[in-house]
Amino acid sequence: NLFARQTNDDVAVINTTDKFGAMLKARVSAQVAELVTGDSAARNQIRIINPQTIKIFLAGIRGQNNGQPEITECQLDLSTTKLRGTHNRIDIGLASCAALAGGVAPEAIQRAINTFAPLEHRLEFFTTAQGIRVINDSKSTTVAASVAALHTVCTEYPTAHVVLMIGGLAKA
Repeated sequence: NLFARQTNDDVAVINTTDKFGAMLKARVSAQVAELVTGDSAARNQIRIINPQTIKIFLAGIRGQNNGQPEITECQLDLSTTKLRGTHNRIDIGLASCAALAGGVAPEAIQRAINTFAPLEHRLEFFTTAQGIRVINDSKSTTVAASVAALHTVCTEYPTAHVVLMIGGLAKA
């Protein structure tokens, strides 16, 4: 178990929007910062407000200030990220929360979001030929990764003609 050695002094950042994450939350001894959906962030939550905005609100995760939980709150702009798809926005929210809980300044997190370059073969625009967009996601070698790629393409290009290259070598 990834969180087995954590104590109440530690932080577990968990995506509780899926069944596994929700189940895991109940078994963790650490303080939990969880990904949830909706408009406003409550204590120790990460919210994806819309595809362009993430809000993180941590209370007491980074300690106390004069006997009161230290409040850390930030809103991050995703409009400049080169990462595509809801699954990547979720990952950005979770990673940003972990960084914030670890003491990284919101400005540094925002800079990382703005400048991070995606790896090759991961929802990578390849070319447009005869009005058809070709997108290379050949690193999608699991069903879950392929479904995420299809969801992203259908969401971002609902009326376009798209060829999505998925696959590669199967993983065990």
